[in-house]
Amino acid sequence: MSELAITDLHVEIAGKEILKGVNLQLKTGEIHAIMGPNGTGKSTLSEAIMGNPAYKVTQGSVKLDGQELLDLPVDDRAWPLSLTRPLQKRAAFSIEAGAEFWAKGCVDCDWETALAEHGDLLEKHFGRAANFKENRLLGENVAKMEQGLFVYVPDNVALAEPLTVTYLQDSQKQEDFALHVLLVAGKNAAFSYFEKVASRGDKEATANLVVEICALAGSRVKYAAIDRLGKNTTAYLKRVAWVGRDAKVDWAMGMLSDGKILADYDSDLYGQGARAGMNVIAITIGDKHDDHDDDGDHGHGTKKEDAGRGVDFDQDGKQGQGSQKGIGELAEVAAGRAQLLDKTKLDQPF
Repeated sequence: MSELAITDLHVEIAGKEILKGVNLQLKTGEIHAIMGPNGTGKSTLSEAIMGNPAYKVTQGSVKLDGQELLDLPVDDRAWPLSLTRPLQKRAAFSIEAGAEFWAKGCVDCDWETALAEHGDLLEKHFGRAANFKENRLLGENVAKMEQGLFVYVPDNVALAEPLTVTYLQDSQKQEDFALHVLLVAGKNAAFSYFEKVASRGDKEATANLVVEICALAGSRVKYAAIDRLGKNTTAYLKRVAWVGRDAKVDWAMGMLSDGKILADYDSDLYGQGARAGMNVIAITIGDKHDDHDDDGDHGHGTKKEDAGRGVDFDQDGKQGQGSQKGIGELAEVAAGRAQLLDKTKLDQPF
């Protein structure tokens, strides 16, 4: 039996004290409801426990089975201790799928619904592709996650029509955007997934997007994404696949964001016949760093194919000095960037 003990906890935000000596003890199996009007500190308590740096703990302790949590970095609180924040925001995404998707027993739902109705699948596959102790940004995605999407295609189900999802990062106000997407393809399943990520507004903001793909034995997943984050959005984009025996994941990504972007793409190949292919095009005005890797050391007969292209522009639209070589074929794409973006229909209301 575990116990969470909060003792004399004082927390302030921007010099204003919000929590003034909270005491609470919770044991395994107990349910406690913390109630009160807006502004009384309910969210402040969870933010402080999770380690949000905007919430300063000035006094007190928070211990789990005797271990002081306030001394731990955010990623160590989130994983493996499995502490998460309450989901409060309405999921800012729209989904388009053919009638066959639901007729064949597939699942697509927000994270809160997934936790309530598909906990067994989440327990089996969440974190299977992404190692949350790999770096702090991955750990913070779990700790700060406000919304997410879970997609499951059962064994032996092949979908003819793609699943299209649009995510909206709200930069009309300064706040973190933390999104986690988990796509699971059952054994011998096959489907295509098209993802569009866009910003609305021009306030300075941060975005942390993690996509996990779990492709079980014999499955086929085609993943395509177009990122169009705003110039004042600083973002970490992590997309990673766990590819099982005789399974294949094909990636195709267009990085069209104008802000500062750190992008990391990985395919981990497990078992004989596991395959992955990757194509990335990057056209950006802001700073961008991308890293992609296909790790095929987990079995004989694995195969990887990848290609990356990038173009950098300065604020006047001139090609930057640090652009990659061998990208002449992208000149036409760069010149027609507006037309390409229009085709993605990212500005249409949900």
